[in-house]
Amino acid sequence: MNTAVEPVRSLASGIPARSTIAVASFGAAAIHTAVAGSHLQEWGPAGIFLSVAAAAQWVVGLLVLAVPSRSSRDVAAAGSAALIAVWAISRTVGLPLGSKPWTPETVGTADAVAVLFEVAVVIGALVARKREPVRPSNSGALIVATATATLVGLALGSGHHASAHALVHLGGVTAAAAAFTAYLAQEIGAHGVPRFCLRLRP
Repeated sequence: MNTAVEPVRSLASGIPARSTIAVASFGAAAIHTAVAGSHLQEWGPAGIFLSVAAAAQWVVGLLVLAVPSRSSRDVAAAGSAALIAVWAISRTVGLPLGSKPWTPETVGTADAVAVLFEVAVVIGALVARKREPVRPSNSGALIVATATATLVGLALGSGHHASAHALVHLGGVTAAAAAFTAYLAQEIGAHGVPRFCLRLRP
């Protein structure tokens, strides 16, 4: 057996469907957060829409971890499906609003990866409907996956709009904050607030 891939398998095995939904939501949210500013300068409503979408994806990702229920997963899937539909229309026939109505936009790396994250959310929700995991996800796997998705999203979304130095600092802080918040949400979802507080006692 190839021992080189065992750490990867260990991490993957510790990420059930609901954590996949959360991590993918964080990745898409990071991209939308990074690109919202440039879109706000081009056309205000587009930047506002992306900012709202990003905020919703951050919240939904945490909600899926803190309240691991079918309803929270369905909300995540419905929101992602709606964003995928908007993206598909904007890249094929163009949106009826904006600075250039009914003009298809080009497909970029950042928006394509954001859509892949959103597709992963929908697939994760469908998988969880058929096979809900009985155990909480591995905390280490969740932290690594969340930090990685956030860093990738920020890097792709920022592109040439941010210097490498600024991106390292912003990405590191944001990824660490996202990973820690995801960990807290999962622990609260698994144990409840009172028991979680008791676990913090020395």
